[in-house]
Amino acid sequence: MLTVNAALVAAMIASDALVSSSAPSSVIVAIGLMMELFNSLQFSSTNSMVYADIDERDVGMASTIVSTLQQMPLSFGLACGSLVIGYFLADLPQTDHAAVIKALHDAVLTFATLTFVSSLSFGGLSPADGENISKGAEAVAAHRACFGCPRVHPNGE
Repeated sequence: MLTVNAALVAAMIASDALVSSSAPSSVIVAIGLMMELFNSLQFSSTNSMVYADIDERDVGMASTIVSTLQQMPLSFGLACGSLVIGYFLADLPQTDHAAVIKALHDAVLTFATLTFVSSLSFGGLSPADGENISKGAEAVAAHRACFGCPRVHPNGE
């Protein structure tokens, strides 16, 4: 599901390249709202997954690490985004409105492609990952006990 949602985020980013000066405001608002819906769903889902295998006593420390790890990619993304836009706008005269718009659309399509490629990183997750968050730890333990599924934990427990 995370892979599909990240691909939808990429599609919504790509749809920004369809926006032109003649696009109705309602279309622009709809694209923005849909993109934020998928972004919010992605952040909520990945944040839940982060805590899926964390013991209660370690949640405070994990929260600090997660906050730091969320800010770093945002800053890195902003810097990379600036470089990509700079690349596409490099030699264009700012007075050539059509060329600037095309360059920005090309940059947006580059962002969408990078987002889509990053969505593939969720493919390594097992369908059962995060079930203790969505169904409760007791339900997952009962399911594993019933079907003999081993509990896979990073530290080998």
